[in-house]
Amino acid sequence: MNDTSDIGLNAFEHIRYLVQKIGPRPAGTSAEKSGLDYAAEQLIRFGYQPEWIPVAFGESPKIYLQNILAGGVLIGAGCLWRSAPLLTMLAPLFLLAIPELERLEIKMRPKKQASNDVFAMNEGNAENPLVIFCAHIDSAPAMAVDGPFLVRLFSNGMRIMQRIAILIAYLSLAGILGFAIPGSIYWPVAGAAGLVGGWFMLIDLINQLDRRKGNSPGAVDNASGVGMVLALAEAFAENPPKRLRTGFLITGAEEPGLYGAEVFSGKLREYKGKVFVFNIDMVGAGDEIQVVTRVGSLLPQDTSKKINELLFEINPDARAVWYSLKSSDFAPFLRSGIEAVSIQTGGSGIAETAYHTRKDTFDLIDISTLTKTGNFISRFVEMLPYSDWAIG
Repeated sequence: MNDTSDIGLNAFEHIRYLVQKIGPRPAGTSAEKSGLDYAAEQLIRFGYQPEWIPVAFGESPKIYLQNILAGGVLIGAGCLWRSAPLLTMLAPLFLLAIPELERLEIKMRPKKQASNDVFAMNEGNAENPLVIFCAHIDSAPAMAVDGPFLVRLFSNGMRIMQRIAILIAYLSLAGILGFAIPGSIYWPVAGAAGLVGGWFMLIDLINQLDRRKGNSPGAVDNASGVGMVLALAEAFAENPPKRLRTGFLITGAEEPGLYGAEVFSGKLREYKGKVFVFNIDMVGAGDEIQVVTRVGSLLPQDTSKKINELLFEINPDARAVWYSLKSSDFAPFLRSGIEAVSIQTGGSGIAETAYHTRKDTFDLIDISTLTKTGNFISRFVEMLPYSDWAIG
């Protein structure tokens, strides 16, 4: 394989083109198509024969009722925990179920919009395991709030509400069991629930209804992942791994609901036991490798434990991350019974507060982060065929 500094530099140049030449790439737009065209052209230049896969997706609603209901449920729980304790004990379950409710709403949307996936792979022995490196090319609508404090507060708003709801449930249970609860606690609890729930509802409504906010340039999320996949495709074209096939998947329509990965996962079901997906999302900034080990809150699902063991062996300092609220392209593959993992980088406060804002620009991208990520993935590929670890 090429020197990993070459992978980092090549990824950097791909990211530069996607962000500075094309710009924001909302799902289903001509800009997203331009990004996919660019990826396909690069894959052809490396010697691959990319396949275009149509992706139909549903347009995001103007109002996400789940978030508004979540704030209302917390306010109601704060007011009713003494008079209706059994009812308020259900509040944490509802808040934990928000990601599942959102996934159900996504499945019910009429799929009237069009996007594409682009996929290429190297030829090799069909008996060899197939590793697919995956990244989404579309960028998200920008949040209306973009100050670092407000972004952090809003991003953690659901977690804060869940914890307040759990506290209220404990108080409700204590009352049911006959424990004496001082009356002076009522108003502070009700006030905290009302303040947090009301603030979350207000900011969420502003976020959803403000049409002036535009779209995120999507440098870290996720031109960085696409740039890394293309750089890996070039490196593996020159030096294919032994006893291993590699594929490269650029998905569309991830931000509206993981539609591109959902479509492609249906094409891979016949490869069970012989294929796994290595998702790369937000690897452009920060000095910490992070491995997503779990997704979901009410019904959590683990990413591939076997693959994760090898990733942590390669980098014992990597941090495990649980996607309790958000998700990424690895999730549809897990639900289809396909082994999948996902990595990202962290440690850059500036990049983290630029998430889904207009500040996610090219100047956030750090070549050293890309080089470190390229080295990490290269080590993984080198160790995989020669280890005792087996797929399936």
